[in-house]
Amino acid sequence: MPLKEQVMSDNIFTEQWIKKSITCTMCGESDTVEYDPFRWQQYIGGQMVQNVWPETPASYREKLIGLRSGHYVCDSCWPNDD
Repeated sequence: MPLKEQVMSDNIFTEQWIKKSITCTMCGESDTVEYDPFRWQQYIGGQMVQNVWPETPASYREKLIGLRSGHYVCDSCWPNDD
């Protein structure tokens, strides 16, 4: 099940998701992130991103953190120790 549908099924407040574009500060590549405005208000109100979106992967939460902070590093530029 795609992430948006999974989150929507777990969240009765989800309506009219917001879609934003974010740009990697290292390579300049653009990415998009869609989020529930109800949960976004919880996050910018002071709750921790992992508590607001516990069912989402870390990469999704990093996009939200980047959207809020203005500093985003895409998956390609993020150091990977594999």
